[in-house]
Amino acid sequence: MEQILYLTGLGIAAFVSTNIDDFFITTTFFLDERYAKGEIIIGKYLGLIFLMAISSIGYLFQLIVPIEWIGLMGIVPMIIGLRHLYTIWRAERTEGETGAFEGIEKEDFHAGEALPADVNINTEVNHARSGIILVMLVTFANGGDNIGVYIPLFASLGPYELIFVVVIFLIMLAVLCSAAYYLTGVESIRNFFGKYAEPAFPNILMLIGVYIFMKCGSYRLF
Repeated sequence: MEQILYLTGLGIAAFVSTNIDDFFITTTFFLDERYAKGEIIIGKYLGLIFLMAISSIGYLFQLIVPIEWIGLMGIVPMIIGLRHLYTIWRAERTEGETGAFEGIEKEDFHAGEALPADVNINTEVNHARSGIILVMLVTFANGGDNIGVYIPLFASLGPYELIFVVVIFLIMLAVLCSAAYYLTGVESIRNFFGKYAEPAFPNILMLIGVYIFMKCGSYRLF
């Protein structure tokens, strides 16, 4: 019983100490309606599993991935942020040119001729897949320095202890996601996000990328 309590406390302490900043990033994703709840949760779990897998491989085969190289993945949220900015700029430009469409008759639009169902489904699937991949990459890149903690921690555990701690990590990620999602339900926070933060989300993504880049010391590669 004492061993179980010890391992539980060890797993919780290790997870919390390495994921405090990730809590705020997760909250940001939940606040953006362009990312579905399921996409975020799946992406978070895939990112964490990838981190733990790399740490386990590094422990078993001494193949440690340099943190600096992992930090280069911070470029991904930067690119996504720039893409969002471009989308916003294009939408504003299109809105300003709506007068050009005034000469089009309503008869030119056939409401009954909707896009095929399989086209809509494929579009939704591709959007969900890209959302999952983005969340996974951000989670993995932001947790690059976690590998430095996980490898020695895993090395100090036996096989069954390692499995137990991994389960604790998975449970703690559910707690983190639940807490972040609950925070988005606070009306004052959601109102603030809708008024100020949501338009700034692309910039937030780019700042996250810069943060990951600097946090992992990737600038040393140049």
